[in-house]
Amino acid sequence: WEKVDVENLSINFVLPQAYFYATINYIEAILARRDINPRDHEERASYLKDAFGFDAIDREMHDRLLSGRREAGYRGRNGEKLRRIKQAFEHFKAKWQQSK
Repeated sequence: WEKVDVENLSINFVLPQAYFYATINYIEAILARRDINPRDHEERASYLKDAFGFDAIDREMHDRLLSGRREAGYRGRNGEKLRRIKQAFEHFKAKWQQSK
């Protein structure tokens, strides 16, 4: 996916979705380390909102991920929305790496 991003072939819907689900996988991995396994997007969001080791920055990044995905992933609007999704991806990737 990084190659697609670098080559700027991501003007449609694939890259936002790929970053979205990669980010969700990092969030799931962080929760799994705490023996928490959400069933769906709503339950996962509730764990982020109720803390469980997540802070205000994490919640902001999650909100950016969700709003960016709606715009970029379903409407094909990239640019700033895609950057916000990628920023959330980088944030949760780093958080997961720090939680090892």
